[in-house]
Amino acid sequence: MQPIIQKTTIKKLIGMSMEMSLINNLTGQLFRTFQPRRKEILNLKNESTFDLRVYEKDYFSNFNPSKVFTKWALVEVNEVENIPNEMAVFELETGEYAVFHYKGLSTDSRIYQYILWNGCRILSMNR
Repeated sequence: MQPIIQKTTIKKLIGMSMEMSLINNLTGQLFRTFQPRRKEILNLKNESTFDLRVYEKDYFSNFNPSKVFTKWALVEVNEVENIPNEMAVFELETGEYAVFHYKGLSTDSRIYQYILWNGCRILSMNR
């Protein structure tokens, strides 16, 4: 599965986040909480769900799989209004991103392993 390197404009997203690590992966819990509630979000731009990770700047400098990052379950909206309880807005900045289109179970860790170990290499080769 090759990512699409995509330059994007600002995206307005709404969703839920959790802090976790690779060792303490709470992805399933995050999405089990978010998916039933996504219907509460107004003005959806499309039906896609974003699985987005935010790492500290030095996260990969001294790699440790127990290091914590923030993971988001999000949907894109045309306009931000009436943010449901326990959800927040995330603005994805303009930039280049590696986009992986995946359809399957969030419990299948192979996609995350592929993105983590191969995706970063693919993205850096395209810069």
